[in-house]
Amino acid sequence: MTKSAIVCTTIFEPHFLDPLVRNLDHFGHSEDTEIIIIPDKKSPTSAWETVKLFQKKGYRISYPSLEEQEAYLCRFPSISRNHLIPYNTDNRRNVGFLMAYESGAEVLISIDDDNYPDMAYDFVGCHSVCGQVIEGVECVRSSNGWYNVCDLLEIDPEWRIFPRGFPYRVRRAEKPTYTSKIGAARIGINVGLWLGDPDVDAISRNFGKWCATRWSGRQVCLEPGTWSPINTQNTALIRDLIPAYYYVLMGQPMGGLVIDRFGDILSGYFVKKVCDHLGYSVLVGAPICTHRRTPHNLFKDLYHELAGIILLEDVTQWLEAETLEGSDVIQAYRSLADKIKTNAHCFGSNILGNEAQQYLCKIAQAMQWWLDAVEKLF
Repeated sequence: MTKSAIVCTTIFEPHFLDPLVRNLDHFGHSEDTEIIIIPDKKSPTSAWETVKLFQKKGYRISYPSLEEQEAYLCRFPSISRNHLIPYNTDNRRNVGFLMAYESGAEVLISIDDDNYPDMAYDFVGCHSVCGQVIEGVECVRSSNGWYNVCDLLEIDPEWRIFPRGFPYRVRRAEKPTYTSKIGAARIGINVGLWLGDPDVDAISRNFGKWCATRWSGRQVCLEPGTWSPINTQNTALIRDLIPAYYYVLMGQPMGGLVIDRFGDILSGYFVKKVCDHLGYSVLVGAPICTHRRTPHNLFKDLYHELAGIILLEDVTQWLEAETLEGSDVIQAYRSLADKIKTNAHCFGSNILGNEAQQYLCKIAQAMQWWLDAVEKLF
């Protein structure tokens, strides 16, 4: 069986654990799957008691304390010395990514603590398509290079929504023409969709409220050069791609704003670029999770997302046109980091100013330091 590691961060009670382990039991994955939950400074002490109950039942669940996380990261001076994984941020997920990589996991599955696997789908089994060459899959292309994965969902009330991180310059354009063919694809990333509260941005949430009521059942493969945001809610990737999956630092002031809530989106675009360069494809569809979103202040979300929304207008357009060098993931990701740093002056427009350019240089350096850490685990 494929060895899988499920990584999650939480600052709440881990209510997602019960439906997750029930799914693992039902489909026979309890023994070949490790669950790594990364707590943060805001995590309740009672969460550890809940985890221990599941451990006593025989489930392979890691819940490293803050002290254990500190000791672990001290092995990677480039990370600990440069504060690449700050507390009280979703960035702590990177600790779990490193632990999963070191454990020998063949498939890394990232899930958010408010996503609950649907028992109609083999959660780990569906994600285990990563690393396989599959035949007879629907491979899609788009006339403008972008595919809206929310088109695969039925939305109530009926409306065309877009996933968080989908560029507004593309949303405003005429709806593209999708073309598809049935063929073979080497899957590097599998993106599971979500029912219930769809993963849309704060602009959309302040505008209206929608519910994803049904998945169409279509499973599509995004051909190289066909783009869509990739989040960390219900996403898996092959082991070889973990070195290109650094969850990007947030918290940078720019243009009077502070960027946040887009770390997974930027990391998703970067790993997609590496996939395209190396001939991996992204599969979208199953497994399905139900998203029961935790409470948020939507105006606070909007404040933090707005800088990312503006930045993505330039970054995604640049990614579409850029080419990478290198014959493996490490080389390609280093190439991407180098090119981001070289081209940082192109990003951020007049709205975000020099702070956006400084931020992109900071990200490029962080990507290099992340690779230094991952290479210690080879």
